[in-house]
Amino acid sequence: MHPWLSWIRWLNPIYYSIEAVLSNELQGLIFECVPRQLAPFGPEYAGGGPAGCAITGAAPGTTFVTGEAYLDAALQFSASHIWRNFGIVMAWWVAYVVLGCVAIERIPAAGSGKGVTLYKTGSVPSDRPIGEKHRSEAGTDLQGMDNAAT
Repeated sequence: MHPWLSWIRWLNPIYYSIEAVLSNELQGLIFECVPRQLAPFGPEYAGGGPAGCAITGAAPGTTFVTGEAYLDAALQFSASHIWRNFGIVMAWWVAYVVLGCVAIERIPAAGSGKGVTLYKTGSVPSDRPIGEKHRSEAGTDLQGMDNAAT
C-alpha cells in the first residue's frame, strides 16, 4: 500500500476487530521454535551449539517467542488496546445503525407515495355508524330488526 493511503486503515472497523482478537488470543502465550526455525540450522549444527529463534519478535539467543513480542514486532499490535478497540467497533456499529435508520426514513420506497387516506365527502352520514350503512344498503331494515327482537 502506498504510504499516503495508509490512513484508510483507521476508517476500517475490521482493523480494530482483528487487533483486539489477535491480542486477546496471543497474550500470555509462549511459542517454542522447532528446529527448522532455529538459526543456524542443518545437520552440521545438530550438536547443541548456540542457536537462536528466527521468528520475528524473538530475543537474540533464545529458542522461544512470546505472543506479545510477536504482536509488537510483526504487526505493531498491543494487548493494551483490546478494550479500546472494542469501544471503537461498538461506536462504528452505532454509527452504521444510525446511518441506516436515517437512510430508511429519508429515501422513499420504489413506487410509493404519500400514505394519506382520503374519504369522499358525504359518503357516510354523520348520524349513522359505517357498519349500519352497509347493512341498510343490503336491504335489511334496521328498524324492523330492532322491533322483532323486543
